[in-house]
Amino acid sequence: MHTRYWDEVRDAGNFTKSIIFDPTTFGGDGVGSKKCVADGPFANYTLHLGPGHAITNHCLTRSISNTASLESAQSKLDACYAIDDFEEAWVCMEASPHRGGHGGTGGEVSYIYLATKRKELTYCCTDVESNFESWR
Repeated sequence: MHTRYWDEVRDAGNFTKSIIFDPTTFGGDGVGSKKCVADGPFANYTLHLGPGHAITNHCLTRSISNTASLESAQSKLDACYAIDDFEEAWVCMEASPHRGGHGGTGGEVSYIYLATKRKELTYCCTDVESNFESWR
């Protein structure tokens, strides 16, 4: 079985132009001082957990950074693929390619421990599974 995922490597350095942030997919970058997602299926979406560990009602935020997304570049992933030991490869993938997805998307997704618990944010983490399948 194959999991659908966002190929972050393809968009590294150019997250702002990724089709995943189109209004018909996950919506675009955050707007205004609060960086709320204003278009797509998550426009006006209210979250109740976060930022961080706080319990608050707030919008889904996003602050896309093409610079931070460079951590997801093919060269970073290739460096991890060159590692034979599973634990070392895992640390490598979490430290760079995976972090590039979270940091490059910004906002709510940058709260890594909460992002995996939210269905609207998991697109950023399914790429990790695909990368490990390729590494294996």
